Amino acid sequence: QSPFLQGENVMAVVAGENRLYAGLGNGRIFEMEPAKQQITDISPPGVSFVAGLFYHHPTSTLGVAGTSLHFYRRGQWQIPKAGLPNHTATIFGGANFLSPASQPGQWLVASFAALSRLDARQGILLDCSNCVGDTYQRKYAASFRVVYQARDGRVWTSTAEGLFEWKGSIQMARPERQHPAFLQPCNDIGELDDGALVFCPKGH
Repeated sequence: QSPFLQGENVMAVVAGENRLYAGLGNGRIFEMEPAKQQITDISPPGVSFVAGLFYHHPTSTLGVAGTSLHFYRRGQWQIPKAGLPNHTATIFGGANFLSPASQPGQWLVASFAALSRLDARQGILLDCSNCVGDTYQRKYAASFRVVYQARDGRVWTSTAEGLFEWKGSIQMARPERQHPAFLQPCNDIGELDDGALVFCPKGH
């Protein structure tokens, strides 16, 4: 019942350990402890817009998608300097969506330019949908809206053209089963306890 952030443009809320995190449209991020009636501004530098907040409980890490990528752990912010070996071009300037990968410390990033797999602890870009080896190729010009790794290891994403499975590097595949809903862009993907994929397409 605590009236935290009344009147603010809250874009995202996520639960951590005994606390909540809220991101605002102006880039500010707050850590809230309802049991103690406390709220703390933990906003990192360089963020003017928050698109989403994502929390990885096994590593107690908060991921921030927005004008730039940020990770918050143990009271410290980390801004990954992601890049491929021998490659200096920017892979993503901002992120639409983040999702923890199945490998510890790794995150999947859906951005305006590409899908990426990132080692957040080392700030290393491990894979990119527009890269072959160390060579950057702008094969997919569309913005990626969401990314999710299912328990079976398969990675799913969506663009304006609908649902795709990302198989690494520049490899994209349509779902084996055809349905009109798969041709619609979706903004979120999840999974049921039985392994069934759940997604939220526009228009269906």
